[in-house]
Amino acid sequence: MSADVKEYVSKCDICRQRKSTNITLRPPMITQYNVQRPFQKLYIDLIGPYPRSKKGNIGILIVLDHVTKYPLLKEIKYFNANLICDYLKELFSLFGTPEIILSDNGKQFKSQQFNALLTDRGVRHVFTALYSPQANASERVNRSIIAGIRTYLKNDQTHWDRHLIDIAEALRNSHHQSIGCSPYFALFGQQMVSHADEYKLLRKLESLDDNILSRNDKLNFIRKTVMNNIARAFENSAKRYNLRSTIKNFKIGDIVFRRNFTQSDAAKKFCAKLAPKFIKAKVISLKGNCMYELEDCLNRKRAIYHRKDIQEAIC
Repeated sequence: MSADVKEYVSKCDICRQRKSTNITLRPPMITQYNVQRPFQKLYIDLIGPYPRSKKGNIGILIVLDHVTKYPLLKEIKYFNANLICDYLKELFSLFGTPEIILSDNGKQFKSQQFNALLTDRGVRHVFTALYSPQANASERVNRSIIAGIRTYLKNDQTHWDRHLIDIAEALRNSHHQSIGCSPYFALFGQQMVSHADEYKLLRKLESLDDNILSRNDKLNFIRKTVMNNIARAFENSAKRYNLRSTIKNFKIGDIVFRRNFTQSDAAKKFCAKLAPKFIKAKVISLKGNCMYELEDCLNRKRAIYHRKDIQEAIC
């Protein structure tokens, strides 16, 4: 009798949708895409809006290189696709065209202008799943930038962008644990000179007299070391992360429950806390190793969700 009751409750759609889960929905970490050189794969993101500064800025455009972790920051006055495209064209002229750009699902990154630029350059555009910021490596840089801005700010928040250049310099010149050196050193093969007096010491060390061949050899050695450090850091992180992960794959046509991300809306008299925790959906297609395109069974709305936000439906 108790077994029958347990089975009946486990198959109850109302219970599955309305009650919070006690299970951590976390798939294992997957092997990263093989990247061989700097600026081959870029992460891009926007942070803000903030109070409009004295310079007229309301946010920051962030571009992060996958290999060297070298960050590029651009203050922006509007969250505009044309502005983002102009800045990317400038970066492409400096560092070359990347193979992959990864972004979230912001409307600027889904715009016709942005898509036209990447298509014209042959760049593959990869989107993160909805509500999965951890898939975008630039999110970690966002935290450091916001912490730096918060440190410099006092009472007047309209000066939030005053020290952004100093914050960017600190990020580029700080030791990065996963690559084993600073992003500046990983990209250029030499330490950043913060003050002109340092050249006196460099001359004594004869660091400025290296020939071109030795510089190339040194840079190749640094790049190989950085890639090995990234692989080792990923392996260590995956080992810890996968201890509490569960492996569950879905097939096209499977019925599942996806997490409900609907926001509260006072105008519509809707409170998210009182809404179902999960929504019944159908698997339409597989988008990458941990992402699925789902179609809601109720309204046929389609979107891409991460495996961590999907529960198995017990039939």
